[in-house]
Amino acid sequence: MSKFTQKADLILEALFTGADEEEIKRREETAPKILQDEWMEEFLKRKDIKKLPDGSYDVDGEVDLDELGLTKLAVKFNGVSGPFSCVGNKLTDLIGAPKMVGGGFSCYYNELTSLEGAPKWVGSFFWCDRTKRKFTEEEIRAVSDVQGHVYV
Repeated sequence: MSKFTQKADLILEALFTGADEEEIKRREETAPKILQDEWMEEFLKRKDIKKLPDGSYDVDGEVDLDELGLTKLAVKFNGVSGPFSCVGNKLTDLIGAPKMVGGGFSCYYNELTSLEGAPKWVGSFFWCDRTKRKFTEEEIRAVSDVQGHVYV
């Protein structure tokens, strides 16, 4: 479990503790924005990122965007030397995903209907099942040079 995931759990616990049913519904609407803002604040503090002239980022490490309620990627990535994960969001495409991922690429449990924006090269596995549209291994390999297994 990442430090951010631990922090996110504490934020959510504090957000919902002691709230009645009506207040919980209201807070559920704002929780994704709070988590996304917190993630971005933590991301920009990282010492292993480099902002490029086109506004995209290179990351010398891993990126974990799991379960933030994202409908689009919050940051445009260029390259990520380690794994990249955007599991459990509401993404319909992968626009903004890194062009190159040194580790595994995970995008399962999303609303994906398109592979637009998928990495051009993945150094390990590409995991893309449980999405709105079922993709085939051939479709994934047609857009991404995956060095390892493709899970669909």
